[in-house]
Order: sequence, then structure tokens, then C-alpha cells
Amino acid sequence: MEIEQAEQDRLTLVVLRRADPAISAVCARAAFVSLYAFDPANSCWEKKDVEGPMFIVSRTEPPFFQMIVMNRVHLDNVVESLDPDGFKVKEQEPYLMYRNQARDIVGMWVHHPQERQRIFQEINSVLERSRSAAKEADKSASPHPLLQLLHDPGSSAPALPTPPPALALSPSS
Repeated sequence: MEIEQAEQDRLTLVVLRRADPAISAVCARAAFVSLYAFDPANSCWEKKDVEGPMFIVSRTEPPFFQMIVMNRVHLDNVVESLDPDGFKVKEQEPYLMYRNQARDIVGMWVHHPQERQRIFQEINSVLERSRSAAKEADKSASPHPLLQLLHDPGSSAPALPTPPPALALSPSS
């Protein structure tokens, strides 16, 4: 059975990479989801024409994590970037509710409760890792104080060390 699962995982990755060659791995999956859109004007939910398997994937280029629903109803798949600044998620049984970067509110019904919980945990884990990586990048991106002078000419430069005296060269005899 493990061999069958490994082969299924390999084939899934091949299919996903056809749509996006930057996909490097599948982090989590749900066998079947349905999406619902919240209509704020009417305060109601509308079923979207989106159903099918869902994958959390890692990528080799930004955005480094995405959620993809391979739509079985229409040709268009749903792809959401899992950006910690623009993607929010919460679990409200039997749904995962999320707000994407476009600020749309979406309800995702996940067929199996265990898959819903695993997907919720994986999304939160990805968002937290992305936040941590961004903080580390900010720390390492602070320029050297001398380079800051280029951007802030009003600041005073640190004193340069006194150069050593020139060596007197005597003519060789």
C-alpha cells in the first residue's frame, strides 16, 4: 500500500507541475472540498462552482506556499497565495473560513473532518514559518552603518582610523 501511495504522490506532483513548474512539494491535501463565497451586500453565502481535491504546496519561487483546488466543475482551478500579511484562516466546523489577499471571504467545506483539521494546522504552520522567515530576512537586511550614510546624508560618519605613516624608502646602496 505504501508503494501505491508513493506512486500516487508522484503522479499528483506531475499533474500539479504541469500547471506550475515552480511547485516543489505537496505539504498537505484534502480529497474533496467545496467553496462558498460570502456576499457582504446581502450577508449570505453563495456556493461557488469550485469542487475537487485541494493541495497545500511549496514552491521554489515567490509565493513560496499556495493552496490549490483542482476544480472538477470548471477548467479554472483556484490558487491562493499563503502570504501571512494577506491570508487569514479559522476553523468553524464543518468549514475552514479564510480571507484571501483580494479580501474575499471564502468558506471551504472539507469532506473529512480529520483532513479539515490537518489542512487548518498546515496552513497555520506555513503562515507562521513565513512570518518567522520574513522577520529573519528583515534582521539580516539592515545595511552596514556606512551604507546607511548613502541614504541619510545628514548623519555623521564615524571617524576613520588614522592611516599608518608612509614608510620612507631609502635608496638601495
